[in-house]
Amino acid sequence: MLDVFTSELTYAFGGCSVIKKVKGYFLSRGGKITVDSVNLICSDSLFEMNEEALAHYASELRRVAFESLNEEDVLVAVYRVYHAK
Repeated sequence: MLDVFTSELTYAFGGCSVIKKVKGYFLSRGGKITVDSVNLICSDSLFEMNEEALAHYASELRRVAFESLNEEDVLVAVYRVYHAK
């Protein structure tokens, strides 16, 4: 699944960065602290889409990831970053 997302973001936005096996701590639904390994995928873009289209794209990425992975939750975050020239 990681390869699918890296390909998607590379084709959609021209590239992405992957940080594998980041140590994450989570509170499970049962109330136990769980240590898990997570992968982070980051991509930046000029986001020339309108906000509604971008929100839909992010929601679809999350839906596909959630349905494909055996995880309690999946986070897809989109935010503006200003690059200094």
